[in-house]
Amino acid sequence: MANRIGRPKAALYARIADGADADAVFADAQVAAKELAADLAQGVDARLARRIADMPELEHHRIMSPPTSPPPFDLAWQVVATEGELSAGMTDAVAGMAKALSGRINDVEVFAGREVAITAGDGPVYIVMPLRRLAALDRAGFMTMWFDGHAQLGEEVEGVRYRQNHVDVDATTRLGTRVGSSAEPLDGLAESYFDTLDDAVAIMSQTSVTVDAIVDERRFIDHARSRFALYETQWRRPA
Repeated sequence: MANRIGRPKAALYARIADGADADAVFADAQVAAKELAADLAQGVDARLARRIADMPELEHHRIMSPPTSPPPFDLAWQVVATEGELSAGMTDAVAGMAKALSGRINDVEVFAGREVAITAGDGPVYIVMPLRRLAALDRAGFMTMWFDGHAQLGEEVEGVRYRQNHVDVDATTRLGTRVGSSAEPLDGLAESYFDTLDDAVAIMSQTSVTVDAIVDERRFIDHARSRFALYETQWRRPA
């Protein structure tokens, strides 16, 4: 398994508000992303992504689609540093995107914490799975099952580029207050990266995912309060 300490990360996830022109929102989001990234220090990766709506249904879609689970986020904006600690500039970039799109996004949630690469690799297409734990578990119990147990299953999925994002509850709460989000901090975020949508469908359709991973997830993830979607990178400034 990769470095357990991980990299500092801040992110914004949101749905496009009813009546807003999604193409116009993303056009403005790209402008804002370029401006906000210009103020970030060197060594910080900035990425804006849009949910892929027209795609084959995966097993995770079948168990985590409305009305069973909350609707997926349409937009993902994340900044990740190569090392060090979460900086004010990174959280400013997240708050700045929320401000730039104010009135046209809703159901906003944020993340502040650390990104841990369970397996190596990146790609322009990726899954974002915001997680909430089962009510019977506390955060420590959730993390034990997710990071110390489930991560090993992730390592065994052929071709996957899997990351876990571990929440700093205090930092996430402060960032949520800045952007006007009243959502309780997530318990975690799972991500997997791919070169193409076809690769994503093929890898996520393996039995090691559709059966083994999901059976294990049911031990600690409340799928009815979690979300799942695939995203395509719209703009990126690599670290």
